[in-house]
Amino acid sequence: MNYVRALTLICSIVCLPLVNHQVAHALDHTTVKVHPDRSFSTGWTHAVANPNGIFWYNAQTGSGVLGKLDSAGNHTSFKTTAYAKGWTHIVNTPQGILW
Repeated sequence: MNYVRALTLICSIVCLPLVNHQVAHALDHTTVKVHPDRSFSTGWTHAVANPNGIFWYNAQTGSGVLGKLDSAGNHTSFKTTAYAKGWTHIVNTPQGILW
């Protein structure tokens, strides 16, 4: 029982401030641009931010696009590539995108 109490106490000291910190940052969000319906292609299953921009992937078709957002919120696609279909997890790492 002491283990459970200690774990609860540690979580209330460490976890709650972290959650509050994340919520405070979420409240600082500013919408730069709103895109009207159908102004951006649909079907993307993944969006991965990386140093080169945003990588978009469609698991059903294998399509991949690398693009960037400018300070006004406009998206520009600059590289389109075909990949294998069906990837379920895609993340950015310091060495590049991991599939």
